[in-house]
Amino acid sequence: MKGDEFGWLKQRRGEIFYYFHQQLLARYYMERLTNGMGEIPEFSWNLPIKTGYYPSMSYLGGKPFTQRNDYYYLERPEYTEALQIIQNYESQFLEYVHEGQFKGYGDVHIDLKKPEAINFVGNYWQSNPDAFNGEVPKHYNQYYEVIARVLLGGNPHPTDDEYIGLAALEKFQTSLRDPVFWQLYKRILFYFLQYKQYLEPYTKEQLGFPGVKVSKVKVDKLVTFYDYFDFDATNAVYYKPEDLKQVPYAFRVRQPRLNHKAFDVKFSVKSDVATEAVFKVFLAPKYDGNGNPISFAHNYMNFFELDAFVQKLVVGENNIVRNSKQFYFFKEDSIPSYEVNKMLDTGKVPKGMSEIFYYLPNRLMLPKGTKGGFPFQIFVIAYPYVPLETDDKFAKEFYLDNKPSGYPFDRPVSDYFYLQPNMYFEDVVVYHEGEDKANYYNIPGYTIHDNVVPKY
Repeated sequence: MKGDEFGWLKQRRGEIFYYFHQQLLARYYMERLTNGMGEIPEFSWNLPIKTGYYPSMSYLGGKPFTQRNDYYYLERPEYTEALQIIQNYESQFLEYVHEGQFKGYGDVHIDLKKPEAINFVGNYWQSNPDAFNGEVPKHYNQYYEVIARVLLGGNPHPTDDEYIGLAALEKFQTSLRDPVFWQLYKRILFYFLQYKQYLEPYTKEQLGFPGVKVSKVKVDKLVTFYDYFDFDATNAVYYKPEDLKQVPYAFRVRQPRLNHKAFDVKFSVKSDVATEAVFKVFLAPKYDGNGNPISFAHNYMNFFELDAFVQKLVVGENNIVRNSKQFYFFKEDSIPSYEVNKMLDTGKVPKGMSEIFYYLPNRLMLPKGTKGGFPFQIFVIAYPYVPLETDDKFAKEFYLDNKPSGYPFDRPVSDYFYLQPNMYFEDVVVYHEGEDKANYYNIPGYTIHDNVVPKY
């Protein structure tokens, strides 16, 4: 799909691709840490893929998703061409980065030492048409993402034209279930970081906010628990036509899902000027998978953006309170299909159901934590508000102001410049209450999931 269909967001398309996956990886990494799983594993195209996956799912028509065994071997004759494309794609990008520029695809000339090049880099790794300008190269449709998903998914090579198989990694709705998804996108983000290491960090002046000081940030106790969730699985159960005429069957499945208690973040801000400011709140790990402190320079890509909002400041003391239900980057769970059908019958379908697809579910805001508490850190920054220069309503829903996505962690960091008065670090601990494991239901003989943790 060409970026013209995205309107103003075309100029940020590649940036959005990077930001979306960087945030996913940062959130997943923190979840791994609290579950004692350590770092996200890496893989090589030339070695067996250690991580197998058994999806236990079926798609339309009842056909099961294919599985991938442990130590899945990629170097086989039918994959030779695909592996060459993948490895050439990666090595070519490193050549571009080391040269500091990209020339090709018609009249495209990109200076890779400029921050604006993130849009091209994102388009390159998404392999979308906006990476090309004018003349389109041969085989441009050999998308890195698509080929990588097919290779890693473990779907057997077709033996004839009638073979139809599907791996969970090939379908976007199910790909996040496969552990190799996270390994693949960690690999892709590695190449983004190779590009970013040549960018100049923000200066002290660029990051500062003269006259504004964040004096204190206080966060309520952070508590997670497993909440019951019932979803409709009626379409997965087959009934006789006469049964449906007699009783309107509805088949529900109950599943424990991670949730958290609502919490407040309180800001004490002293301002010497009356102005509008953007406040951003990030959550990040303090220790790596081995329990060692992570240096700021090696941790900036792990900062997970919880909230961003515009606030008017008055001269003097400003006390601001944000509740987790107000956080900018989250929404409630998607609407179940049976409720959608009811809405269609009445002609009342909410706008957010189809358009607000880029936010995480509110319940996944916090990593699970532990019984005794797992340490993290909160980072808060305030900076001058400059509105987005566009009338595109969709763009304004996605971007709060004119800064790049993930600012100020969209470039390599310098420790000293992040200790200014308009910034604040606060250590926090995430606790988990109630049942510690969501999958006890899968253990034979375990039939009771006792959870007495109140939501609020």
